[in-house]
Amino acid sequence: MKRLFYAGLLFLTHSLVLTGDGAPAPDPDVRKIQGTWRIESARYDGAETRELVGHTMTFTDKRVVIKGGEETMDDDYTLDPTTKPKHLDMSGKRNGTVTIPAVYQFVDDDTLVICNADPARPRPTELDTKKGDGKSVAVLKRVKQKGSAPGTQPSPTADGLILPAIWEKVSKVNRAWLDPQTKHLSYTLVAGSPSRKDGPEVIHRVWVSGNKARWEMEETTEAKRLNYTLVITPERSQYLRGPEMLFNKPVPYRDLRSLRQAITWHTAIHALYETGIPDNCQMSIESEADGARVVVLKADLAGVRSKVGLGLYHLFLGSAEMPIGRVKVYVRLPDCIPFREEFVDRNITVLYDLDFMDLAGCLAPKKIRFVSKLRDGTSWVLQAQFQARNGIWLLKEAQNVHGNEIVKQMSVGGVSTAPIVDEKYALPKPD
Repeated sequence: MKRLFYAGLLFLTHSLVLTGDGAPAPDPDVRKIQGTWRIESARYDGAETRELVGHTMTFTDKRVVIKGGEETMDDDYTLDPTTKPKHLDMSGKRNGTVTIPAVYQFVDDDTLVICNADPARPRPTELDTKKGDGKSVAVLKRVKQKGSAPGTQPSPTADGLILPAIWEKVSKVNRAWLDPQTKHLSYTLVAGSPSRKDGPEVIHRVWVSGNKARWEMEETTEAKRLNYTLVITPERSQYLRGPEMLFNKPVPYRDLRSLRQAITWHTAIHALYETGIPDNCQMSIESEADGARVVVLKADLAGVRSKVGLGLYHLFLGSAEMPIGRVKVYVRLPDCIPFREEFVDRNITVLYDLDFMDLAGCLAPKKIRFVSKLRDGTSWVLQAQFQARNGIWLLKEAQNVHGNEIVKQMSVGGVSTAPIVDEKYALPKPD
């Protein structure tokens, strides 16, 4: 499961049984597993982890698409329901052929549990994980959507527009920033207080090549307590520098989205892109003063989390993480760009400037603001301005604003999309 979800590496092969006349027929479990499943909870090495919650797997009769964080994978799969526990073999070419042994169990028609070990370890014999065993267990719930199969309720419509068709176009127009990808990218991110005279408080150095990354962080304050080097690869991830509890120990594969965009930014629009429109989604059409039409999507994203922060890993100079719950997303037609999100159950609004940039045939926002209030009622805004570099959507600068005062800020420099040598992602050989 560590490789299944943390690395986004799900490579399975279709399993068949034979009918009485010798013709292959799909196994009942293959039929049962078809559809979209969302991770509701997960554990790794015996401990609970929240990183995977909200990631999805969509199965057809022969293929599966995994979406979560910054990764999207589309591969084959294999089930063997004759074993106990039932086997799930995952294999595919990601920097060489990788085979991941797993087991699975349907708790009921809408609940699926999957447990897997690292590729080099034996297949799990139970759906459980203990400290140090290198296993992961995820509990997934089926995502039910309207209009997805004959006999279901019709798709929501408004003013003659069909929700799935609109959402398909929104996803296509905005995919370059909702699912950022990069062949090669390196940059330096500096962060700190604008009033600090001794330079930035924190310096991040980042290298990303596909699904591999190297992240270095150095605290430049007098304390210099936080200094990290983390190398992330699909096969293995490891801290080469950091606290004793992390140093030189294998760690779960981390989400590379933050590194690819130079900021942690995941709100309702990202969740909808990753999981699809939920069954409870409603749609209405409004008109703006300039005559433009606006689609308003109303959904309950219970169990899905939003995370926005000025930082990458470990240290943030202002952040907010929470369940999304009920949300309204406003999308302008006909260009299909979002310009507002309202977290109905919380005092939070996400605002997009309508001046989107052209990015590799898609559109991407130049500026986004996460607007809320501090406990004393003061307005609180995390705002980010973005740039386009060789088709990559990347942070330019960001600010943490309390009232009218910028209390923290960060900026990106030294950006390059030149090829990066493999040695940058080298890891010491395991013991």
